[in-house]
Amino acid sequence: NILTTGGSSGNGERDFWATYAELSMPVLDQLTIDVALRYDEYSDVGGNLSPQLTVEYRPLDELLVRGSISSVFRAPDMHRVYGDPTQGFTQVIDFKQCAAMGGTPGEPNSNPTINEVCNELHIDITTGANKDLEAETGYTANIGTVWGGDSLNASVDLWEWKLDDMVSDISASKAAREYDLYEDMITRDGDGTITHINSVAQNLAYQKVRGLDVTAGYGWDLDAIGEFKLNFNGTYILLSEGQLDPTAE
Repeated sequence: NILTTGGSSGNGERDFWATYAELSMPVLDQLTIDVALRYDEYSDVGGNLSPQLTVEYRPLDELLVRGSISSVFRAPDMHRVYGDPTQGFTQVIDFKQCAAMGGTPGEPNSNPTINEVCNELHIDITTGANKDLEAETGYTANIGTVWGGDSLNASVDLWEWKLDDMVSDISASKAAREYDLYEDMITRDGDGTITHINSVAQNLAYQKVRGLDVTAGYGWDLDAIGEFKLNFNGTYILLSEGQLDPTAE
């Protein structure tokens, strides 16, 4: 048996800058609208414009109703972009070629070539960084209310955020099994058999989280002794889901 492992280093540099502007508009005595724009420019992944809208309504001096929505932008980590690739070896089932040769994936065959393709095809793989990665983008949103009285203060906020095109990896065996989706990662020889799979980092995943934030506090004035306060803070997660790649659960 031969066991192998691989290691790599890598190097690179990145320049970036950002600028933003914000405008607060008191539409009515009780209503204020804020609009904001932020622009980020990265030398390796390009630029992105992120808008934000915030609305605040105060029907009473003690009561505030608020909501906001904004887009978000995140450049991929530098080690995911500038690390050197690692070369290695693995074995896969070549589902496409196995079907073309009349075999059944995972079942032995008396023909040595078909048996290899349908069971233990040894190939080269490349893993690690990917210089063609794109930025992760998404949004955040929340709506809530705040009560701020002399003794009692409380707030309730419903929020949600989602991030798309998150950097993830898939295995060589998954790429070989779902060859229609990942054919651009696969190299084949003249007979159509897999020889190499480029299983580097890609923009494949997403994550979405929704929750409810609740805070409450009450204070007592104890005159000469001072002040006594009780505070409560809690978060309840309503939804937490994600997908590592387009066909994962």
